[in-house]
Amino acid sequence: MFALAVLSAGVLPLAADDLEGKLIRVTIPALDFEDASLEEGLGFFSQRANELSKEPGPVNFVVEDPSGTLKEKKVKWLRLKNVPAREGLAYLLTLCGARARFDAHAIMILPQSNGAPAEWRSETQRNVASVAARNREVTLSRITIPSLAFEEVSLKEGLEFFSQRASELSKGTAQLNFVVPDQESLLLKQAKALRLKNVPLTVALRYFLAQCGCEARYDANAIVIIPRSAAAADSRSEEQKQLAAAAAKNREAKFAAIKMPSINFEDTPLEEAIDFLHDMLADPEHCERANLIIEDPMNALVGKKIKSLKLKDVPTSEVLQYIVTQCGATVRYDEYALVISPRGAGPKAAPKEGAPE
Repeated sequence: MFALAVLSAGVLPLAADDLEGKLIRVTIPALDFEDASLEEGLGFFSQRANELSKEPGPVNFVVEDPSGTLKEKKVKWLRLKNVPAREGLAYLLTLCGARARFDAHAIMILPQSNGAPAEWRSETQRNVASVAARNREVTLSRITIPSLAFEEVSLKEGLEFFSQRASELSKGTAQLNFVVPDQESLLLKQAKALRLKNVPLTVALRYFLAQCGCEARYDANAIVIIPRSAAAADSRSEEQKQLAAAAAKNREAKFAAIKMPSINFEDTPLEEAIDFLHDMLADPEHCERANLIIEDPMNALVGKKIKSLKLKDVPTSEVLQYIVTQCGATVRYDEYALVISPRGAGPKAAPKEGAPE
């Protein structure tokens, strides 16, 4: 057991609920941890809370860990701006597999029970946080990313890009905080190739995370990145879903109306074929620049090739269908992009009459 701060002489300790309330009322302007130990993180919160709070009484931490479970715990990467100290502390503890118990004289830090982070908010606080999270998602959806080009970009690098661009494009009014609880397995995940133009930030983030095998959960003060579930939750309203479906149908109709003058693929890798179509569709003579995405976090399509495909004056939608069929993939028309994924993965599109089986 070790104490990171001792009670200040002559200062009465706070009650447990007052101590937690104090952390809720203190806002940390900036936090940047990289390969930081739990002890270093707690030291930071103790120092900053005591500096920033105008309320009497010190903030003390005591680690109660006789088995040494927490001694070697480290935070590989955590950057936050303008978050309540209590919220920032909760993120730190989650990343280190720890939990907090508020006593009259100190905040006791213990290993998580049953390996799961404890829920510290009351029901009212959870409801308020849920509304704040939804508002955050709506606000971010109004920011448009004009251009994005990733080649073998790690999850960490991509999240740093989105954080920077959100601040730039909103002139500092939108700040993105990301928390990655499963740091060991997720931070080095990569988006192999992703090119997008003129898409909402939330959509671009969703496509990027899907390539990394992740999804986003919007919290009140941060976006939590978690492994993608088999059926990722869709938080859109019914009206939003209907509008998106109509936009996707319209996009599909556009591609059916555009004919590719000539296609000649021989032993061509899937990525190369998609790049070819992307460049062809970028020509103003054909249509607006297309967003074509290969969504393949498990690398099932790596090495897939079009053995032989020769076509003339064929609708782009049919060209795509021939390509993905040869590669054991499917194509899905989304509101902002065409998404290519391994057959059997992700949402299924309805089969089209006359399309190749």
